[in-house]
Amino acid sequence: MAEVRHVESVLRNAGLDVVAAEPLAKDSPLLGRDNVIISPHTAFYSIEALNELQTKCATDVAHVLSGEKAVYPISA
Repeated sequence: MAEVRHVESVLRNAGLDVVAAEPLAKDSPLLGRDNVIISPHTAFYSIEALNELQTKCATDVAHVLSGEKAVYPISA
């Protein structure tokens, strides 16, 4: 796992809220390490970020309903 190799070879400690494969596997070697702190991926949860997300979403809906292309398209 790239994160583990990086922690072992370059970093002394790591605080992560994003990993290469989410959700993190329960048997991940990143878990249980004294030099790694893992938090849920919630970095964008703030009033400002929520307002921006809602504004972008509403703007995109308006674009699509007007026959324009979405600025922030998603693929399923």
